Amino acid sequence: MNLHIALAKIYCQGNEVFSKEKRTLGMIHHLSIEADNPMKVATVLAKLMGGRAREGFPFKDACGAFSGDEYGTMIECWPRGKVATIPKSGPGKFETSDSEVLQNHQAFHTAISVQLDDDEIMEIARDAGWQTAVRGGNAPFSLVEVWIENRLLLEVLSPTQTENYLRVMT
Repeated sequence: MNLHIALAKIYCQGNEVFSKEKRTLGMIHHLSIEADNPMKVATVLAKLMGGRAREGFPFKDACGAFSGDEYGTMIECWPRGKVATIPKSGPGKFETSDSEVLQNHQAFHTAISVQLDDDEIMEIARDAGWQTAVRGGNAPFSLVEVWIENRLLLEVLSPTQTENYLRVMT
């Protein structure tokens, strides 16, 4: 499985982001999202990525969707309203707290590349009861919008879409 988080390839050289000369590669290995049903979301995301879901990671009520790729790519699914906080007990201790505000939508979204075609991506998402749409049409690249729990945007790229995305963005 060769999954890459499409936004994870960050090319920088001085102030010239996206410079093709002497570029350095950075990688996002995991990210965290909120979910009303963390295990269901982790299971669906793992299916999209060709990986597996695990309960209780990174803490009791959270779940992880592991891609199984060589980069350790993973999406943590936290219970909705759970947030990371600066440790009160000092550095090195992971702490969480409950937010007083639950957001239906947020600016955060990400794009992932998978080894599935558009129809397979949309079938998996629709089986979960999530809305989907193919976006891009005549643009330089297209993608499948997957609305996790019908509130959080995940952009999913097939292998062909990933090639087009990387040609335009790098």
